[in-house]
Amino acid sequence: MNKTNLKDKASITYNVIARLSKGESVSLDSLYKICRCFQCNIVDIMEFKFD
Repeated sequence: MNKTNLKDKASITYNVIARLSKGESVSLDSLYKICRCFQCNIVDIMEFKFD
């Protein structure tokens, strides 16, 4: 799925896509929409790395 398709299917903005691409923070609401789009759990789309 390309970025435009994700934006449309998950109902998120280009700004959210850009922030994700840069590894910047996004809202939990945006992450929820992506999970709903892929019918997955949050742990399926992100991971935490501790320094």
